[in-house]
Amino acid sequence: MVTRGQMQTELLAAYRRRKQDGFPEFLLRGVADPLQPLTETKRRRFHPLLITGIVLALVSLATALFFSR
Repeated sequence: MVTRGQMQTELLAAYRRRKQDGFPEFLLRGVADPLQPLTETKRRRFHPLLITGIVLALVSLATALFFSR
């Protein structure tokens, strides 16, 4: 069981780590892969569901444009 003091210590440490992030990093954290946010070369890896949603939206748009002619 985690005590209240341990929880507060962990939360304060997490807030201090996040305080170094700027606004762009804060926005990009939402679209990053939660399991492996960075590749080996320190490039940002996008969330797989975001990529799937974009691909499905493009396919749907292409299909609608094709059949609207």
